[in-house]
Amino acid sequence: MRSRIFTLAAILTALYLVPTLPAEASPKPSPTPHLLAEQSWTQFSPPNGSFIVLMPGSPKEDKETEKNSDSTTDSYTYTVETSIGAFLVGYTDFSDDISSVDSKRLLDAAAQGFTTNGGKLLNQQNLLMNGHPGREVKYADSDGTTSTARIFIVKQRLYQLHAIASQSQDVKKFFDSFKLI
Repeated sequence: MRSRIFTLAAILTALYLVPTLPAEASPKPSPTPHLLAEQSWTQFSPPNGSFIVLMPGSPKEDKETEKNSDSTTDSYTYTVETSIGAFLVGYTDFSDDISSVDSKRLLDAAAQGFTTNGGKLLNQQNLLMNGHPGREVKYADSDGTTSTARIFIVKQRLYQLHAIASQSQDVKKFFDSFKLI
């Protein structure tokens, strides 16, 4: 799941920095899952305090930096895996404001990014959060696992939430609790 956020960041970086060239996702190694016993839901906010979200345990933080000749992008992910499912929230910082770029094009690329490596797009719908464009995407991985993701563009930052859970109320709780601060 974390590899998808990094792949998506690479796709969006390519779209943003080189709009005339097709974006290609570079495969990333799959990180070792952070497994936790089922816990009660607690509020989480990253060190920079840019958002709050409810998560079913203490998340594991990962950071990846991608450099090219023009800029550097940093991606941060916070993941919890429990017996009720896997939940990831993260963001990618771009060097410039990406909200001025065609948001539909960026969100379309993000949705297609979930279908790399044999995945299948099941459903998508446009969202708006505090005036910022977003999209909810439901997709199936090549192994048949169904996931739901939400993506939002806020200035130079791309926020992502991913949930793989059998109970829709857990997915709803996770997504509905996400707030920018």
